[in-house]
Amino acid sequence: MESLKLVIKTLKQTNDVIRYKYAVSVLQKIVPSDPDARLDEDWADRTSRKMMNEMEQMEAALKSYKHNLIKESIRVYLSHSILVVGKFVLIYSSARWVMKT
Repeated sequence: MESLKLVIKTLKQTNDVIRYKYAVSVLQKIVPSDPDARLDEDWADRTSRKMMNEMEQMEAALKSYKHNLIKESIRVYLSHSILVVGKFVLIYSSARWVMKT
């Protein structure tokens, strides 16, 4: 029981709301009258909202990074294509010049 209370206290210092709720429910089944067996709804709601906001920010950043990566890939491909076409034009014009002389 003391170890379960320690687990609950430790989980409350993290952002793991699901495991915290599970640990509290286990303690409620073992010792329903224990003060630590009450779920701290305020902490759970605050932490859940905080984690959702962080997840939304991370998803927005990921979307931005993907967009920028696609643009950079296109830019690299186009610059490579321009170099290849430029070399072809140089070779072609050199060959025409050689054929004239």
